[in-house]
Amino acid sequence: MTRSFAPRHLLGAIAEVLGVPIYVVHVSCIEAAEAIARARARGQRVYGEVLAGHLVLDDSVYRHPDFATAAAHVMSPPFRPKGHQEALWRGLQSGQLHTTATDHCTFCAAQKAAGRWVVVDTNLRPTVLPDMAPYRANIHAALAHADLIKASDEDLQHLAVPGADAFAQAEHLLGSCGARMMALTLGGEGAALLLKTDAGILTVRGREGAPVQVVDTVGAGDAFAVGIISAQLEGLSWQRALRRANWIASRALQVVGDMEGLPTRAELIAQNLE
Repeated sequence: MTRSFAPRHLLGAIAEVLGVPIYVVHVSCIEAAEAIARARARGQRVYGEVLAGHLVLDDSVYRHPDFATAAAHVMSPPFRPKGHQEALWRGLQSGQLHTTATDHCTFCAAQKAAGRWVVVDTNLRPTVLPDMAPYRANIHAALAHADLIKASDEDLQHLAVPGADAFAQAEHLLGSCGARMMALTLGGEGAALLLKTDAGILTVRGREGAPVQVVDTVGAGDAFAVGIISAQLEGLSWQRALRRANWIASRALQVVGDMEGLPTRAELIAQNLE
């Protein structure tokens, strides 16, 4: 399964060579619907899924005068201009698209107000969406609801956050929103946690002691977030949380796949990371 538009061409080509069916989730734009129709015309077994929201809402919701209402519609993939919506209906009516789904997360503002945490991973993909202005605006709208922000130094550049370096940018972003902390990844330079305190923003830095042989970067950011969030839930100090996150991310970098490097509880204990 795949969500982003650009990888669909590659995935479709691989599926065609292997002679296997493909099920494409979250089809939201004309280009993706047309790619599926072309593949089916060639005889490929390709099936497209549309989210119900994309059939009834368009990007005008993001221009609602009430910010909370507009921000509540932030999702991935985002709502598109109305022309895309009409193309999705035509795809379903013609049989080129096949299923609808909700894929909703039953987590509401009232639950957040009751003490739940919201974690937002910026995870920008500028090569997939060349029109960065609305992409950037949607990310910033989502960050307004975050308690914890996960971002890389490259994410901060793509978000056009002011600052002379990644730390200055991270402090600016953290200071301009309601989030209480940020997990900042810095590639080969390790990572940092920035925490809001009464005395200002406290920065905790860390990195693996030895160089890591990078095999596959897919899932490394998610693995890092897993380390931070799990440590927070277990009540560990931020220093230990950062150590756990860096270690888990380094494992993810050294294997192929997005989840294959995640450790077991026994492995965490063996590394004194529990």
